[in-house]
Amino acid sequence: MNYLLNCTLLTLLITLFHSTLAQVVEKDVDILILGAGAAGIGAARTLQFTNLDLDILVLEGSEKVGGRVRNAFMKNVDPNDTLILTSAGAQWLHGKGNPVYDYALEHGMVFDDGADEGMGLYIRDDQTIMDPDFVDEINGIVEEITDECEKFWNDTSNNYPPSFDAFLREEFEKRIASFANNDKELARQILDWNRRFLAVDNALQDPEVMSAKHWGRQILAGGQWEHLSFRNGYAEVIESMASELKPGTILLQKWVSNVDWNPFMNKILVRCNDMTYYTAKHVIVTFSLGVLKRNHLQIFNPSLPATHQLAIDCLGYGTVSKIVLQFYDNWWNDEEGLQFVYSSFNYTNAPWTRYLVGFDKFTTGDKTFIGWIGQQGVQEMDKLSDAEIIDDTLALIEQFTGRKPSYPRRYYISRWDKYPFSYGSYSYPSVNCDPLGITPQDLGKPITTNDQITHYEMPLRADEDPKPLILFAGEGVSQYYWSTAHGAYMNGEEQATVLLNYYARNSL
Repeated sequence: MNYLLNCTLLTLLITLFHSTLAQVVEKDVDILILGAGAAGIGAARTLQFTNLDLDILVLEGSEKVGGRVRNAFMKNVDPNDTLILTSAGAQWLHGKGNPVYDYALEHGMVFDDGADEGMGLYIRDDQTIMDPDFVDEINGIVEEITDECEKFWNDTSNNYPPSFDAFLREEFEKRIASFANNDKELARQILDWNRRFLAVDNALQDPEVMSAKHWGRQILAGGQWEHLSFRNGYAEVIESMASELKPGTILLQKWVSNVDWNPFMNKILVRCNDMTYYTAKHVIVTFSLGVLKRNHLQIFNPSLPATHQLAIDCLGYGTVSKIVLQFYDNWWNDEEGLQFVYSSFNYTNAPWTRYLVGFDKFTTGDKTFIGWIGQQGVQEMDKLSDAEIIDDTLALIEQFTGRKPSYPRRYYISRWDKYPFSYGSYSYPSVNCDPLGITPQDLGKPITTNDQITHYEMPLRADEDPKPLILFAGEGVSQYYWSTAHGAYMNGEEQATVLLNYYARNSL
């Protein structure tokens, strides 16, 4: 009798709750997509451009679409000067074999300039210009070692190095063993440059944290690593893709604070910071790994399944910063770039500029240099004002070149580390996942109604084809194209396809 009474009471409470909730929910849809970055747009386009009549809504926390793919105006030293846009986030499209390139090419957005990094003069801190042939030889050795490291991904023996960096340094010493002592020292100085470069390229806080085991997991779009630019920045491509969605599909400035997926709700309830509520049958979450690492325990109720939490904790994620400087004059005499090589390997109490790899000529901007900072240099640089950063940068250039550059006409300095919608730049394969066997695929596994049954220990049998409730998408969830915007877009497509396949097996 008491059991029946309790069940009846619970049913009444749930009915009352649903009735009250229906009065405050802004919109009830089939699928909510959280985030209008590359992954969110990829998912939304995949779901809308089908024959299924699905009601889709995208909630974006910031004031514009694009996520970590966005343009920003450079800051003019002369406030009356012309405003010029630059890429604030993703800089290049890394390869042609992907839907982002196909779209950009079709719409005339690609600026195929053959841009590259690490070009130009390699200059030591004593203003010595290093022999270009020797630099090419050493960089070639590093490239050979990085290629060799790819073998560990398919090695089932579990006999792999403790880290990518450990493998690089050990193999490098083997390859320069026959060098004269002086050349060995110069070679190690160029290796130090490469380690800083790789830390930037992979958003590493420390070179030792990147996995050798998973280095070979990445697939190059189109078969090679390229640096393709866009005529008006990467953001133009994503914004154009977003503009083709149905009007009203994307709501801006909807900062999601809570995702409630408990089974008594019948639907997933999403709350935003402005106290608006939305419900859906399915939710695709495109938050960055940085946001998930910091906030997943506060956002999701109930907490995520153990494997998803483990993946969020162990997958690597970090920040790189860039400095774009445009000058009045071409003081570097048309060099392709300036790369900073140090005679000492001591990083103790080093200034933030020690982590600045160098500057490359910015081919889509006249008289413009772009420089990259990684590791601890990012956090140290973020403590400074723009003026202090520019002064330090110009002093560094003068220290290495002996030339006093003019003050820049305009500049842009990225600060992604504390940006609340990313808390960093992009992901990397971490050594922390090696012993656990965790990859981005684990984070990408759909959270289903069976997970609800398991979490709440419900007396129900697991469904053979459970309904997907929550799916994660983004570059950090991409098994083979991590750290790239096209990888994020393609992963959004993939996760949306999971839902389409579910509906192909089950009616709406």
